[in-house]
Amino acid sequence: MYTAKEMCNSLQSAPSTLRNYAKVFEEAGHVYQRDERANRVYTDDDYRLLSTLITARQNYPKESTRALVDKIVDTRFVSTSEAESHDRPTFPFPYFNVRFDQLLAENQNLRLQLSKQEKWMIQTQKEVGDMKHILQQLETKLLPKEKGATQKLLDRFMPN
Repeated sequence: MYTAKEMCNSLQSAPSTLRNYAKVFEEAGHVYQRDERANRVYTDDDYRLLSTLITARQNYPKESTRALVDKIVDTRFVSTSEAESHDRPTFPFPYFNVRFDQLLAENQNLRLQLSKQEKWMIQTQKEVGDMKHILQQLETKLLPKEKGATQKLLDRFMPN
């Protein structure tokens, strides 16, 4: 449990901002615990909600606080089984979920490309090794003055 002062320090926000945000959350249906003097007492869940709102305000400055709170409250109650069925985290804004899915797909695509490049490099290294072996076999059959030509070919086309 946190007092308003502790919450302000944790969130690095002014007391008036905390009061305003808490009021908007209450209007959206969130219930805060109260102490014996009827002051709000904040929980870890409250911290996450307020922190999410502060981040959203920074990322979406043109959006009203009420609209952001509505999005947070609407998306916060995703069932655990639904979140697990996607096998990924669920974020408080639909945009973040869409962006996460995009980044996940991009990551999978990059991994596939990397795998293809690794296979290509392994195949290329094998072919270079085969070519060196063939050139060494040819060198044994050449006259002594032609042996320098083989080394020049190796140096030119297959640098170390």
